[in-house]
Amino acid sequence: MERIARPCQKRIVFFLTVLPWQGHALIKKLLPLTEPTPLSFQWKFGDGFSSVRANPSYIYYRPADYTVSLTVSNGVCSDTEEKLLRVLEFRPSEPATDKVRLLELYRSNLYPNPAEDVVKIDLELSDEAPVLVQIFNLSGLKVAEYEFVGIEELVEFNMSGMTPGSYIMAIQSGRISKTIRFVKTF
Repeated sequence: MERIARPCQKRIVFFLTVLPWQGHALIKKLLPLTEPTPLSFQWKFGDGFSSVRANPSYIYYRPADYTVSLTVSNGVCSDTEEKLLRVLEFRPSEPATDKVRLLELYRSNLYPNPAEDVVKIDLELSDEAPVLVQIFNLSGLKVAEYEFVGIEELVEFNMSGMTPGSYIMAIQSGRISKTIRFVKTF
């Protein structure tokens, strides 16, 4: 028997923090505030893309009006909230005289390797940018995903729930893509 969530007594609320980012709009923070604590999240960004992460970041590349919606469920009840986001065209105040700089990866180190419970990745990019880190087992199954915005970051990943074995960490930022193989021990 499938359980269908009914509407919640309390409405959900969420806030958007939107920043200009290299001529585009970057949603830096999507913060859901709701009770009881949701078990699932469904963000729709209004341009055909969506996310099931609790607090995703997202970039809009074209100026337009977008309806951003969040549906949360705690297994007993569910609720949806929508907000209008207007992304304006980016126009620099002065004519650009410099060539466009491409994003570069200056440094990417993963340690310790092999690791027991925590692995650290040390990244340095040429400019601040969204970074997506995905971890895959050797069968190609994604076991973890992390997103953040940074330029020079030391990020710790907790692997205590992962089974011992070899994994591939895929790092993506802009057109940059790097993979690092590492081992999780007991």
